Amino acid sequence: FNLRSDTTVEAVVYDNDGNKRNLRKFYTLIYIYRDMAPLSERHVREFHENMREKNASRGIIMTTGDIMPQAASFASTRPIEIYDAGQTAEHLKAAGA
Repeated sequence: FNLRSDTTVEAVVYDNDGNKRNLRKFYTLIYIYRDMAPLSERHVREFHENMREKNASRGIIMTTGDIMPQAASFASTRPIEIYDAGQTAEHLKAAGA
């Protein structure tokens, strides 16, 4: 875990492809925004660039705010999942947090 700012937590997790002979790792970049401001397209674009820098094959953004339509549109054409406040709360409850 890395605290990127007062409102953003970053995590990079990895998994292999399940083949014991091929130990290729697949990285997922996760951001958790603890901010009530709507998630903008700019946030998602910056996240996507950070994914590329870290060689992450997928990304997850969870926010305690809303998601702007432009951000959802940008993420929908990339390997990025985004979760608004309600969805984030559901995931945290399911995880027992």
